[in-house]
Amino acid sequence: MPSRIDGKLRVGFVSSFPPTKCGVASYSARLVRELGKRADLVVIADVSQDEGLNDPPYVLRVWRRNSLFYPFTIFWHVIRQRVDVVHIQHEYLLYGDPYHSGLFPILPLLLRLLDKKVVITMHSVVPRKSLTPEFFEKYGIGRRFSTLKKLCTIAVTKMIGFFASTLIVHNKISKETLIRDYRFKPEKIHVIPHGVEVKETNITQREAKRKLGLEGLNVLLFFGFIKPGKGLEHLIKALPKILKEHPNTKLLIAGGGHPHVDEWADSYARKIQDLIDQLGVKDAILMTGGFVPEEDVPIYITAADICIMPYDQNEIISASGVLQIYASHGKPLVAAKVYQTSELTHGVNALLVPPKDPNHLSQAVIKLLSNTELKMKLGRSIRRLAEENGWKNVAKKTLNLYKEVARR
Repeated sequence: MPSRIDGKLRVGFVSSFPPTKCGVASYSARLVRELGKRADLVVIADVSQDEGLNDPPYVLRVWRRNSLFYPFTIFWHVIRQRVDVVHIQHEYLLYGDPYHSGLFPILPLLLRLLDKKVVITMHSVVPRKSLTPEFFEKYGIGRRFSTLKKLCTIAVTKMIGFFASTLIVHNKISKETLIRDYRFKPEKIHVIPHGVEVKETNITQREAKRKLGLEGLNVLLFFGFIKPGKGLEHLIKALPKILKEHPNTKLLIAGGGHPHVDEWADSYARKIQDLIDQLGVKDAILMTGGFVPEEDVPIYITAADICIMPYDQNEIISASGVLQIYASHGKPLVAAKVYQTSELTHGVNALLVPPKDPNHLSQAVIKLLSNTELKMKLGRSIRRLAEENGWKNVAKKTLNLYKEVARR
């Protein structure tokens, strides 16, 4: 059986993990890399179809999405590892479809029955007012029995708060919502921001554009998974007006469908393609057509003149890993004013526009393309925001929380 190394706190970290392609897996890999410098970690990870022989020795591939037994499988392996603290990542569809995800509270319940210290990071929070028939239909669950689905979602969320020793959320609005809507105890919730990878790129914007075949063009970047809530359709609708003022412009769409929401993400992607054909803007768009490998991300971000977050999802409160990537590169940003951009200030570190509004979106992009000084100002300001939330600082706050929980 394992034991502590050099007196370090031993932590069981439960999450999806690369090569799994999702935001939580990417988040976990970066946080684990920093935490591993200060704690003795074992990652209880998902079984990935793409996994090879490259996993570090501290990664155990043991649980599968959409399995009825995943809470018990994770529990068994955590117990065998004799950890001081268990840190579980939670996203509503991380462990499977809505029906399998509903089994999640079994895991912290079993751990607490054995008096384990359980930290749960809630990467997203759903306000109770969002739990409508339209919400369940939008996210591929269907409108039927929506009242029952609402009650189940509320029950699962409340059980997470009850069984956890402490919780982590990424912003103040998530904490406020959990207290107001789900009666979580305020002292249980700690706000630790989503981390940011702050590092200099070794490629110039000109070189990045050349690699992508975009030399001499104004490049607008939409980066991330293509799925409902990302508002890509509003950006496509804004493109004709932008092209009228700045015809030497190309929209770069870097990303593909989300692996956990295949069916409705595919339907959304077809809708986007139909809209592109309908508006006749195909020649002004370059699409990667799939997930961008980690090593290629700096090329796409560096090539961009303006980054755009046209998100229209305002039913779920969450942090945005994409926003952190943009910020770390100091890129001027145009974004819809939604929960995921709540930490931004209009005119200071971004231009914020109403969601679902192609007209205001096009005006903001045109304004930035015409104003180099404003672009530079916004880029410098958002870079400072990123430096405050570097992974080193986030890991330090997380480790301090582990120590506090372990002492109780």
